[in-house]
Amino acid sequence: MEYRVNHKDEISLKELILVLWNGKLLIVLITVIVLALSAFYTFVIASPAYESSALLNVSFRNKVLTPYGEYEIPFKTMDSYINLMTRPEALKRTLSQLDDISYKQLRNSFAVRKVQDTNMFRMIVSASSPDRAFEIANIHVQSYLNQINHTLSVMIIAEFYNTFSAQIKKDTKELESIEIDLENAYQLLAHTEKAINLENALLSPKEYELFVSEGTLNFGKIKSDKLITQELNPAYLLLLERITDLEIQRSTLEKNIQQNTKLLEELNAEKESLAQAMSKGIKDNSISFSNLVTVISYPEVEAEKVSPRSALNLCAGLALGLMAGVFVTLLKAYLEGTV
Repeated sequence: MEYRVNHKDEISLKELILVLWNGKLLIVLITVIVLALSAFYTFVIASPAYESSALLNVSFRNKVLTPYGEYEIPFKTMDSYINLMTRPEALKRTLSQLDDISYKQLRNSFAVRKVQDTNMFRMIVSASSPDRAFEIANIHVQSYLNQINHTLSVMIIAEFYNTFSAQIKKDTKELESIEIDLENAYQLLAHTEKAINLENALLSPKEYELFVSEGTLNFGKIKSDKLITQELNPAYLLLLERITDLEIQRSTLEKNIQQNTKLLEELNAEKESLAQAMSKGIKDNSISFSNLVTVISYPEVEAEKVSPRSALNLCAGLALGLMAGVFVTLLKAYLEGTV
């Protein structure tokens, strides 16, 4: 029984090989057709794609020094920096310098890949020609760096503007209180005697001689007399000291308000400059954040072709054609009852 089964299998295998041999022309024909279709798609239909890339490095810093004081950078992760790469603001900067491309097409042409275990990431741009891929990548690298500068500048201006505004309000309120205190102090000073009279008994010749340096007055006759003198009123002196302190505080507050008001004007000018630069898509002369993000390697002029991969497509077409030819041949033989 076992011999018969093996014999039957051997005959079936021979029949299968014979069917394929007899259908070799059909297999070749189908393979050629599929291969031709693959070649037609690869060289005629499929649009070529080229990639250009740039490698960037992030130097994480907690704080930066600005003309208005220290500022704590809110970006703490790689993703926070990478996300700025494809923000609408950054893309619009690049779009303003390109022709014949839509916002959606530009957005879809970008890809970003992190470099594992480093602070680096690679920006990749795909386009239909090597020149186009290089152009977009080269422009967008600078757009991205400008956008980082712009974004942080906007944040810094907003924070310091709020800080200075709050300080001006606080100082103004304190100044109003000091003005009231000064007015009260001056009124009180006007009703306070500047000097007070003191009665001193002449008890000794020495005390008497302090007032009379010449003459032959008889001390015995005036020893019980009183000498009236004037001295500055201590309360008057305290009021003068209080007024002086209040005047110094008022002067300091007025100076602080004046300085902070000037800083607010500068911040407003910076804000307007940023808005104009953003609307025109140009580099803004705002606060500089050098070495925060640096370009390790700029896009190369010769972009790499990534699709279609001619050899791969043709090999796939050949394999698919052979499989399709074998399948059609076996199906034909089955329908004809020869297997």
